[in-house]
Formats: sequence, structure tokens, C-alpha cells
Amino acid sequence: MSSKKDESIIALRIFFQKGYDSTSINDIISECQISKGGLYYHFKNKEKIFIEAIDYLFEELEKYGKSLFIETKNTKNIIYSYFNSLTDISNILKEILGSKNIKMENFYMLITNAFTKFPSIKEKYIKLNEAIQKLLINTLKSAQHNGEIKCSIDCNTISFMINIIVEGFFIHHSTIKEFEVKENCEKIFHYIWNGISIEKSKI
Repeated sequence: MSSKKDESIIALRIFFQKGYDSTSINDIISECQISKGGLYYHFKNKEKIFIEAIDYLFEELEKYGKSLFIETKNTKNIIYSYFNSLTDISNILKEILGSKNIKMENFYMLITNAFTKFPSIKEKYIKLNEAIQKLLINTLKSAQHNGEIKCSIDCNTISFMINIIVEGFFIHHSTIKEFEVKENCEKIFHYIWNGISIEKSKI
């Protein structure tokens, strides 16, 4: 018998490809190669499968987000990694879903649809976002204390601004195909860093 986690990952891949509404229980059963009873042993209905699958996805994204703030990185590299996280997220999705054919627009559509249908998923995303933003605020405050960035800046405002820019990049990347992610992220990173740092320099 397949595990609950395995079934969640397989279901996530199908939801990613077809969307929530177009995915049927039979689609998941067929892909998992189990009986309907076997699937219902772990999940009450399609809604529960979807929520479990999205929960798993958020757990993996949270692990990745927290990994950006490891102590061995300096503030400049942390913010640089944060701006370039779109490329990494694409690779993480490929690894989670076990597929190289990943379209970011599918991810964006799936998540926005999930927010509309399931308020609990939106609440979990907000908490995840707040946790990552808190790490960024603390990183900026430590950088101020260490003399890496200007004492005159408001860390909460800069953190919020960085977060909004990165999320905006994500939406833009998900909806517009002709978009040089790495090049544009690096340009905006340098504008931000040169505005807040004590010494203006490039990576």
C-alpha cells in the first residue's frame, strides 16, 4: 500500500497539471495505482487530498525559505539569494513533482484558485509569508547592528518592499513567458542593495 505522503505528492502533480476542478478522484486513483478504498483509507474526499497536497508543498517551500537565512551567509548574499529564489523554486517544484516539464503559470493558477476555494490554505500561506518576512527583518536589523547597512532605514519597510517586489516578480514570471528572471532580479537587487548598504558594491 502506498503511503499518505506518496499519494499527496502524486495528487499534487495531477492538480498542478489539470487544476483542482478538472482533477477527479479516478485520476488520482489511476496515477497512484491503488483502489478507491485504498485512497479513502487516507483521505475523506478530493478536498482533503488537495489540502494535504498543498500543505506538503508549503512545508517544502518553508524549508527552502528558511534555508536562505543560514548563519554562514552574510546579509548581502541572503538578500541576493532572496531575489533569485524564483529560479530555485522552479527547481524545487520539479523535484517535488518528479517532472522536468513544469510551467510556473500552472503553479500560480493553482495557488490562486486554492486561496479562493479554501480560506484555510490562504491563512497558511499568510503565516508562511509572515515567518519568512520576520527572518528578513531580523537579518536587516542584525546588519544594521553590524554596520553593513544604513541605520537610517526602517527594516520593516525595506523587508516589506523586498517581499512585495519578489512576489511581483513571481506573478510576472508566472503570467508572462518572455521574461529574463535572473537578469531582472539581479538588476533590482543591486538597486536595493546600493540604496541600503554602507559600501556600494556589486557581487
